[in-house]
Amino acid sequence: MWWSRWGRLQAYIRGRAEGRDANLAHGTILHFGCELNGRGGVTVGPSSTLHRGVRIHTTWDLVDLHGKPNPEPCGDVVIGQGCDIGPGVSLPPGTVVPDGTKLERGDSIPSTCTTISHVVTPPQKDALREFQPVFAMGTGRSGTRSLAKAFLPREGWTARHEAFPWINALGHAKHMGKMDTASLQSAMLLRWATHYSSETKVFESDQRFYNLIPALDGLFPKGKFLHVIRPLAGFVRSAMPLGLYQIPEPHGHRWSHYRPQSLRHEAKDWKALTQVERLIWYWTFVNQTILDDLKLVDGERQMVIWLGQEGFESKIGDFCGVEHLTIPRTNTSSDKGVVKADLSKEDRKRCEEAQSAFVVHNPTLPAQP
Repeated sequence: MWWSRWGRLQAYIRGRAEGRDANLAHGTILHFGCELNGRGGVTVGPSSTLHRGVRIHTTWDLVDLHGKPNPEPCGDVVIGQGCDIGPGVSLPPGTVVPDGTKLERGDSIPSTCTTISHVVTPPQKDALREFQPVFAMGTGRSGTRSLAKAFLPREGWTARHEAFPWINALGHAKHMGKMDTASLQSAMLLRWATHYSSETKVFESDQRFYNLIPALDGLFPKGKFLHVIRPLAGFVRSAMPLGLYQIPEPHGHRWSHYRPQSLRHEAKDWKALTQVERLIWYWTFVNQTILDDLKLVDGERQMVIWLGQEGFESKIGDFCGVEHLTIPRTNTSSDKGVVKADLSKEDRKRCEEAQSAFVVHNPTLPAQP
């Protein structure tokens, strides 16, 4: 058995287990008859074994405006590469199963979004065309959680922050060139067509949207995109003590398994970079990816804004059609008990030079704070 919020599970699991945001370690073995219930999703590590009769269930880890749990069933299970799955394994519809997954009966799973028992046919794209969600994104550590909390009490609005852990696997597959826009849209429709059917105004914030704009725009042609850029030095100071882009990186969060890495560096060269250099690469890569993809979106449906820019709250409120928006300070380093890193003179200079180069490369950006 294991407890809520454990980042990894022991290598062998028997009986029944429950918890939140479960990341099963590389090479985990789930024994015959094991039942695993993951609130907020389950990621099965690469090269794991799911023996005959294993059952995995998941529910959204959401709450309503009054803090009451909303245990909506979902297909938030991601199977790692090279797993061996025995007969009779029960997984929810929408489970992400990569190509090449080994089944005991000798089959392979051709789609990235199937169940073991049958292929789930996604609804038509038109199912979401009339919805007008706002998708907020950035690098993380950029205030998007606070934005979601600002919209949560607004009448008529549904607000969520990083509510769909399966987004991790989809974005990673695109980053690695293994999924095209059409495949991503089919994968999203499996989850979202029903989920959105009873919602009108939705604010979704998630850094994992960074490379999914073309797919999102195709599904939601009336949707809006909000890109929040935190100045680079502040981002690095906040991200360093959390272990982002350390090697090895702590695996307390599912995103750690799927965080993008440079495809232009050889593995040994990537490891030779300092943590600060890898964070600078990540900040530049993610923000540039978003800006490049926003060029395909109508101007009135997008906003790019620096965190701390003058009029930050009012401009976002106007963009979303909300008056008197007040954004609370949440998820700060102090809330987490984390002391921001002190950058050396050399690292501060690296951040200044990288941000300056980024601004020069993108001359239409708003003025920096």
